[in-house]
Amino acid sequence: MYRFYYKYFPIYLEILILEKQSSFFIYKINFISKPKKARIDKNNQLIKFINKINDYFDAYFYDKKAISPPKYEVYGTPFQKNIWNTLTKIPFGSTVSYKELGILSGYNSNYSRAVGNACNKNPIPIVVPCHRVVGKNHQLFGFSGGIEIKKWLLEHEGCKI
Repeated sequence: MYRFYYKYFPIYLEILILEKQSSFFIYKINFISKPKKARIDKNNQLIKFINKINDYFDAYFYDKKAISPPKYEVYGTPFQKNIWNTLTKIPFGSTVSYKELGILSGYNSNYSRAVGNACNKNPIPIVVPCHRVVGKNHQLFGFSGGIEIKKWLLEHEGCKI
């Protein structure tokens, strides 16, 4: 596993990269309080993959647009994977409620709490945009980077909260 750090003040990300069968995948993204320095092996494939990650986050943070993310791999229950897959379909600059996300994922309106738990377990925030899920009346609830970062990301995307 490799570690890579990305910063766009006030956001600092630690990105864990998994190598599997000579390919690289984003495995986990953590919000951290300050950037660290990473040692990168002189592996051309890894460097190309890191450049794709940089391009993705540069487009998101600097150009304020969504582009196709680098390859990623998530591990979770079938329910969680279904929710995470639906999250990737929420457009940049849009929000849905936990109830709406459950319905969009094929569940009934009583699944809001389970949907919230699945969002909480999302290993790669921003790439799988769980920050775009809000409570009814646009209330902000938990986020792995904290409520202030969630608010900042939504404002960055132009969402009214």
